[in-house]
Formats: sequence, C-alpha cells, structure tokens
Amino acid sequence: GEDEVRALLGAHGMESYTRTTTTDVDQLLDELADIRVRGFAVDDEEYDEEDVHQARVLMGCTRNQR
Repeated sequence: GEDEVRALLGAHGMESYTRTTTTDVDQLLDELADIRVRGFAVDDEEYDEEDVHQARVLMGCTRNQR
C-alpha cells in the first residue's frame, strides 16, 4: 500500500536517471494508481533518454505460454 511505498522510498530514495525520471513520492503514487486503472506501465525516457518501454502483468500465464 501507500505506506509501504513511502517507507521504502524514504529508506532508499528515488534516484534520477534522466530529466523525466519520477523523483517525487506523491507523483509516483499517482502514476501507480493510473497504472492499476490502465493495466500497464510506460517508461517514457525515465531511465534512458532514447528508450520507451511498456510493461503489463499477464495473469494466469505460465513460462511456456508466451
């Protein structure tokens, strides 16, 4: 939950990799809420300025079912 995220980030911080890296806890919590609604996450040059990534959880899928 939110308290766990705040505790984890309070202990470890949020390193900035690019100019678009999320480094604000409240902004990250908002993004996590959006991800739950959308069903996927997008890394838009937040880790590497030349890359955009998308991630999605696949429920009920085993390693052999890709």
